[in-house]
Amino acid sequence: MRLPAESVERLNVGASTNQVTVAAWVYMTDSSTGVIAGIWPETATDPRRSYALFYDLGLYGGDERSNFHVSKHGGATAGYPYNRDYSASGQVFQRRTWQLHVGTYDGQQAVSYLDGTSVPIPRFTDNKRQTYAKNPYIYREGLNAEPADFTVGAVQLASGPGNFGQGTIAKLRVWDVALTPEQVSALHAAESRLLTRSG
Repeated sequence: MRLPAESVERLNVGASTNQVTVAAWVYMTDSSTGVIAGIWPETATDPRRSYALFYDLGLYGGDERSNFHVSKHGGATAGYPYNRDYSASGQVFQRRTWQLHVGTYDGQQAVSYLDGTSVPIPRFTDNKRQTYAKNPYIYREGLNAEPADFTVGAVQLASGPGNFGQGTIAKLRVWDVALTPEQVSALHAAESRLLTRSG
């Protein structure tokens, strides 16, 4: 699904609150990187990346984890071939089961949650020997304010849509504030009870 840039309005949080939360229940069936939702055109000629909820970003510490990407400048991280600016849930996800993936950004840090909990990753060393925390991921630059397409289940690559999420996405929500840990936990508690009753 794609919402064109001229229609994103309040989803373009980089131009307003500079805070965001993306939450969705995900039943994934694939074995590689997938996109849940966000504003993230991933091409070298279109530097308008802002925020997006991914899973299984293996290159910079997100392997088998829920990931929340953020960007102010819309392109690769300085000194890197790709964007490394994302948080990674401290716990690994499961396939072929429903789990709540949540990413928040409050203008200072990105945080990844899985099933209502944010487990810290205080220290990660990447392939350029840079060491930093992955959850929360400190990022004080803010978000890109340039409107771009909001996509669900894929992003726009130079060759066309890619990074397809395989499975089912339900109850996708975006807030223009960063939910607190208590709010994310309450969201999971309330909705997992409903899921159990309906399942």
